[in-house]
Amino acid sequence: MAAQYQVSRMTIRQALAHVEKDGILTRLRGSGTFINHYPNRVVPSLGFPMSFTYQVRELGITPAVKIIKAEVIKVPTLEIAVHLSLLDDAEVARFTRVFFADDKPVALSTSILPHHVCLGITTTKLINDSLSTTLAEQYGLIPTQVDQWLGATNADPQEAELLNVQPGSPLLYITTLGHLANGTPIEYALTSCVGDRLQLHIHVVSGEEDSPTSAMMETITIQPS
Repeated sequence: MAAQYQVSRMTIRQALAHVEKDGILTRLRGSGTFINHYPNRVVPSLGFPMSFTYQVRELGITPAVKIIKAEVIKVPTLEIAVHLSLLDDAEVARFTRVFFADDKPVALSTSILPHHVCLGITTTKLINDSLSTTLAEQYGLIPTQVDQWLGATNADPQEAELLNVQPGSPLLYITTLGHLANGTPIEYALTSCVGDRLQLHIHVVSGEEDSPTSAMMETITIQPS
């Protein structure tokens, strides 16, 4: 490998150590180094749930999305109207989906979009089972900024059934608001993640003295069961 990539053996050892730390490789004394069938970490380009199917597929894990309901809501709640900067009587498109990684349900997500910018999307087959891909390729809507708020909750009976967990099980709760380049809010999402199957790593970077500290969603961990 050192010869192939024209780097030193030390660089190769350091790279393999990082990959092992990420759970992609396992070293067994006397046996060798092996690629894990279920790598621990998935590194996304955007925070979950944006482009989840793409992120998981790139790591060799089989993603799947089950749409529980796709519907148009005639009158959104005040909370939705405020987050999406809509008039009270504006229609929204709402998707309720379960995300899977290698047949394991890892998250339940409800995505809400202003219907006037993506008319007919609730009756459209999603490209590669991805809402974000469909929004980009069919409607030209590409979020460039994502704000997220993390919290904790317990699975209610419906969530427990869809996620195959016991009622009352702890869930990581993520509120996501995606914006277009011009600042227009385009997606408001509420996501419940199974804590022992999916773990989110937040990397915090300190800015300059006069700049605010920024936090970036960097890693998704899928725990084998």
